[in-house]
Amino acid sequence: MAVDQPRLAHRLRKLKTHHTAPDGQKYLDPMWLLLFPEGTTATQNSRNKSAKWAEKVGIKDPEHVLLPRSTGIYFCLSELKGTVDYVYDCTVAYEGIPRGKFGEDIFTLQRTYIRGQPPKSVNFYWRRFRVADIPLGNQEEFEVWLRERWYEKDALMEQYLSTGRFPPSPAEAVTTGNKGFIETEVRTRYPWEFLQIYSVLGAFALVTNLLLKTWNRVLSVFS
Repeated sequence: MAVDQPRLAHRLRKLKTHHTAPDGQKYLDPMWLLLFPEGTTATQNSRNKSAKWAEKVGIKDPEHVLLPRSTGIYFCLSELKGTVDYVYDCTVAYEGIPRGKFGEDIFTLQRTYIRGQPPKSVNFYWRRFRVADIPLGNQEEFEVWLRERWYEKDALMEQYLSTGRFPPSPAEAVTTGNKGFIETEVRTRYPWEFLQIYSVLGAFALVTNLLLKTWNRVLSVFS
């Protein structure tokens, strides 16, 4: 953080700079700032490190998620305070990961892209918190607040593993009548669209092949 803080501060100051439109109205650049307070993906190794840290500082270790790191998100929210109204929290669960296992072990690149066996569904649980209600006056208080939210996320993951669903949203149940869930399907526009995934790799291979042929011709001329 000692290295990154000056750069972060510079960028965040630019994000909260007001601009003037031709009609004289003041506005801020629209933006989404995406943060991962866990700092890495959940693996057996990172879970072990999370458990050791929890034991060292004397706090509860969650079962399914990693303990969050508060320094980066606290700094960003403190810098942006007054220009950002809400923090949106997203908890993600992939269908097909057994209890105690991790996504990187199940949905490898080979299984997903070569064998065509991605997760059957990706499930999201969204929450929204008012920045004005988040304790940003003291980092220790914020760290406790953030950790409590992660314990709630851990409970959400336990419910998903036990039932196959996150809890329903009462608001959605009232307004849409779909029992509190929004379900949608993602499909390719045409069967071969997935080949675009390999376009960069294919272009690199073609360029490499061309360079090798050119080099071999140059060698043959001087040999």
